[in-house]
Amino acid sequence: MRRPRRRILNPDKFAEFSTGNGCFTLRIGRGISACLVLFGIWSWILWPNFLKNIWADDRSWNDGATTFFLIHLALTIVSFAAGNAIGWLGVKGLRAARTPQP
Repeated sequence: MRRPRRRILNPDKFAEFSTGNGCFTLRIGRGISACLVLFGIWSWILWPNFLKNIWADDRSWNDGATTFFLIHLALTIVSFAAGNAIGWLGVKGLRAARTPQP
């Protein structure tokens, strides 16, 4: 039985960037970077609309905010922040892919 050939990755299709403090360097492909950016954009479309719908829901208010609303508000804030961080990593990866590697 033959062993499968290993794929040789083209180093020009990857971007390397560091955190700035020298802690670690991330190596990420252009395609993955683009997917991360799209996820960040999707987060900007999804979560504000979700919060608007939860705000208008009858279960959200009963002489003030209900637990239903507060739980969904926390979910929205955390997910929106994570989506922004993921999108930021994608943007940083695409920018690093444009600069020539030494």
